[in-house]
Amino acid sequence: MLIDTASQDASDTIKRVLKEHPDTNDFYMDVLMQVEIDRWSNKRVVLLGDAAHGMTLFSGRGASAAFNGASRLAIALSEMEIEEAMQTYEQQMRCSSSDLIVPLPVIDRSLSV
Repeated sequence: MLIDTASQDASDTIKRVLKEHPDTNDFYMDVLMQVEIDRWSNKRVVLLGDAAHGMTLFSGRGASAAFNGASRLAIALSEMEIEEAMQTYEQQMRCSSSDLIVPLPVIDRSLSV
């Protein structure tokens, strides 16, 4: 079965779920990745929300972080030139979101019951 092959290197949690539901054929699987980049803006283009600081799917904080970032960027743009505003926004958001972004291996361990 494809699910058996795909889950060979899965965590113990995933293996346990699959074992407990052997007759289920409607599993959804996808790959979770985090991409880290050096900067969130270039000239007049800026990344906001999950495009800049992808919160874990399990934190429940993605939307509030996106609104927080949009608000900080709007304030910065009203007070300074564009490039300085984007740098200020990024600096503030990297500081405030760094504690909320959990590395994926940590997420997997936290799901075990």
